[in-house]
Amino acid sequence: MKAIANLLMDRLKIRHFLVIFIISLPLSAFLLRQNNLMAVELRDKVLSVDEDTGDINQVAPHLEELRSYILSHMNTNMGTVELPGTFNSAVERLRIAAENSGTANGGIYADAQRVCEDPSVVLAARAQCIQDYVVSNSRPGTDAVLELNFPDKSLYAYSFISPTWSPDLAGFSTLLSISSFIVLVFLFVTRVVSPFLGRIIDRDPLE
Repeated sequence: MKAIANLLMDRLKIRHFLVIFIISLPLSAFLLRQNNLMAVELRDKVLSVDEDTGDINQVAPHLEELRSYILSHMNTNMGTVELPGTFNSAVERLRIAAENSGTANGGIYADAQRVCEDPSVVLAARAQCIQDYVVSNSRPGTDAVLELNFPDKSLYAYSFISPTWSPDLAGFSTLLSISSFIVLVFLFVTRVVSPFLGRIIDRDPLE
């Protein structure tokens, strides 16, 4: 076994691994980029369906596709994916229910919804925006916020974490790039640096 290992080491050339590294490095970068672009495409599809329908039942299949892809491919983190369309639909249903209930401030929720649909107001702050607007503009002597049970904003925001390494083309090319670099450094140190240092150490100081 040792003889085979020694024979293999003798046949390994620095230039071989240099070629492998030079080829695999840009290839892995390209494939990692493709992983990220596909995740962006799937995320945009989720946001598009959410904006067009505001229906979680129609968004769910695309959201699941995004989740499955991110969890199985490296370099695909998308941060938090918010569903403002679905959130707004839920708030709108609650607003209509509040209006139909005949409560003192029922009509003010429509105004609050329009104000807080401003794109500059992120989803995480939209429920608070509506609450603040209703409180500021509600009739005296009424507890406006309690009249509407706002949906939990966390139910409309999703975050998936991609693996550090995945067994796909990008993962294997990255592994090949890293491995070839490590071997390249090892061979360079053992075959170039070490012999060079050895000759310096063994040199007769009187020469």
